[in-house]
Amino acid sequence: MWAGATPLGAEPERADGATAQGREFLRLLAQRATDQVVAKRLCLSMRTVRRVMAAISERLQGCSGFEIAAKAGEHGWLTL
Repeated sequence: MWAGATPLGAEPERADGATAQGREFLRLLAQRATDQVVAKRLCLSMRTVRRVMAAISERLQGCSGFEIAAKAGEHGWLTL
């Protein structure tokens, strides 16, 4: 019964695995925000931003942040 429950106040994960923070990360990349801006806006460390960038880049085979955001849009992960 409780296996599919979402904790109170938590955003349920979408079928594509995207979270609100992940979508905001991609939106900032689409706006050509620097790693420093992404880190500050999302309250993340630079190390975390770079780790997430590397993981997304590997998954989407993109180079720049803007290219990653464009490919994420093609996959339906990002709507501007």
